[in-house]
Amino acid sequence: MKDLPKTLREVSKIGYEVVEFYAPYFSWSLPYAKEVRSMMDDLGLRCYSTHNHIESFTPGETMGKAIELNQILGARQIIMASAPRSASGLDGWKNLCEQLTTAVEQLLPHGLTAGFHNHQSEWRVLPNSDQRVMDVIAANTPKEFVLQFDVGTCMVLLL
Repeated sequence: MKDLPKTLREVSKIGYEVVEFYAPYFSWSLPYAKEVRSMMDDLGLRCYSTHNHIESFTPGETMGKAIELNQILGARQIIMASAPRSASGLDGWKNLCEQLTTAVEQLLPHGLTAGFHNHQSEWRVLPNSDQRVMDVIAANTPKEFVLQFDVGTCMVLLL
């Protein structure tokens, strides 16, 4: 956030080809997003997905802005960085899955889809249930929905 152009140059110099912007990108103006895209193009970088808060999955003005920003950046997937507090218990997660399914339906015509980034908590079995959160998400979202596995988190769970 302190010096995005320098960060992009360094990431490119190291040899990375793809970046993923975290939720603060959502505060960018559309002209600034176009500048960032131009910088990425000049450096040979691509952005296939972004990390987002719940607002990006909420129909209306905020989802519209997420669509515009992601199209400018060349992203294909709008990934939920972490679930809102309302996603607790089996019913809370199923309700979130309904919202995410609606988001997928609204994003697809724009060449985008939605997804979810896991943390350790999503691998635990839900209270009063025999299901893990990731299993609930997988079973209650469409096939176009992306499950973005944080390999580091998965490795911690195995150790």
